[in-house]
Parts: sequence; C-alpha cells; structure tokens
Amino acid sequence: MFRDFALAFWKTARDDIGRAEDAMGEKAYSYVVFHSQQCVEKAVKALLEMKEIFSRDHDISDIFTLYILKPEKVENQRKIFYDILDSLEWFKGKWSASRYPFIKGGKVVTPSEDFTEIEASLALSRARFVFSEITSLLKKEYMLDIID
Repeated sequence: MFRDFALAFWKTARDDIGRAEDAMGEKAYSYVVFHSQQCVEKAVKALLEMKEIFSRDHDISDIFTLYILKPEKVENQRKIFYDILDSLEWFKGKWSASRYPFIKGGKVVTPSEDFTEIEASLALSRARFVFSEITSLLKKEYMLDIID
C-alpha cells in the first residue's frame, strides 16, 4: 500500500510542477510559489511513503530530517538530501503565504501583490531540483515504476 501512496504522491507532485510552470508563463507568481511548494512537499512525501511514513503536515523538514537525512546509510546522498532539506526550509509557510491575504508593513496584502518574479523563479528552480532528485531516487533505490 505504501508503494501505491508513494506513486500517487509522485504523480500529484508531477502535476503540481506542471501547474507551476504554466503559472510562470502567465506571470501568476504567487501560484508559481504555491504549486512549487506543493510539488516539493508531495515529492518528499512520496519518498517518506517508501519508509512507511505518512504525514498530513505541509512543513515536513523535521520529518525528512528524522527519517531520511539522519540515518547513517545515506552518506553517499547526504549533499543532495541537505539541498532538499534547504528547499523544504525555504518553502516553510509558503503554502499559506502564497494563498491567503496577510499583513505586511501594516497593510493587508494579497499573495499576488507580494510574490515577485525572482521569488517565483527561485521556487520553480527548487521544485525542479527536488522533483528530479527524488524521481531518480524512487526509480533507482526503490525500483518504483515511474514513467515520466
């Protein structure tokens, strides 16, 4: 069942990165950030599922650290995992900030008023990296039947 969930999370991550790329073309930067964050979250959750770990949380850097990064057997992948952790930390809270109005500088602003092209480009770049690395890992290490 965990393999099925892992594949389902991977497929939804793939859909999210596609939506992020579409939003970038439309210059809808808050949507780029949101769907990029969702891609990263779901790709990491696919990996966690292979360890039989399920989480409903959006900010999952602690769970990733505990179950993926800390085990000693990942020595050969440690750099990639630290880069993934860095992206998880960067996206922390962005699932909310990219969707809901908030107060900034004493004013109520919408996500579309706040997120810039630079931030959206960085979000999409991070999502592409995480998705690519986790896709590779799911194929090679876990023999998950992924067709890109």
